[in-house]
Amino acid sequence: MLDEVTSRISDLERTLGPGDRRKLDEYLQSIRDVERRIRISMSRERKDLPEATRPAGIPDSWPEHVKIMFDLQVLAVQADLTRVWTFMYNQEATLATYPELGITMQHHEISHHNYETAKLEALHRINVHQSELFAYFLGKLDALKEGDATLLDHSLIMYGSSLSNPTVHSQHDLPIILAGGAAGRVAGGRYLRYEGDPPLTNLYLTMLDKVGVPTEKLGDSTGRLNRLEV
Repeated sequence: MLDEVTSRISDLERTLGPGDRRKLDEYLQSIRDVERRIRISMSRERKDLPEATRPAGIPDSWPEHVKIMFDLQVLAVQADLTRVWTFMYNQEATLATYPELGITMQHHEISHHNYETAKLEALHRINVHQSELFAYFLGKLDALKEGDATLLDHSLIMYGSSLSNPTVHSQHDLPIILAGGAAGRVAGGRYLRYEGDPPLTNLYLTMLDKVGVPTEKLGDSTGRLNRLEV
């Protein structure tokens, strides 16, 4: 993709100061890295599945696939191509397995663990694994300088699930991570517990306020969450 606009990039660089040239170089290098990894993935020999042809371009390694998707999101935000996005690791009720963790049971089966020790241990390992991939994404954002802060400092990202205890489909006491500082509007480094089981849409309303899009009502919301302020 970059080869098609080489001359235009050169023209642009001549108009930039040292700091902006550095930021542009970082962005272009990130694009090159993603292109290289996608090209490697597409060049691998594919094995046809029974009665179905596997599409080219998706890495055999699920963690590598997730990292490429995260890298594309970083590029999109860095270039201001979007300011709002969502990303789901797998479809709900996914039948995925995790061979990289030595787990052969399907995720959906494990999540409905019925409090069996082996399934609970496997689910714990999957949750840690997915959280580490999310930390990879946050690290990418935190490595990009933006003014006197980082892209992560200027972002507000929610990470979590719609269920707290999948075996009973419980939506109570949801564990949620709120990352980024929303340009100084959210205080970090804290663990907060909200009593009374407020709806998740209350958090969405609060997040909209923090990013400058005040909204009065969203779904079943009953108000805004306090204690997120700096």
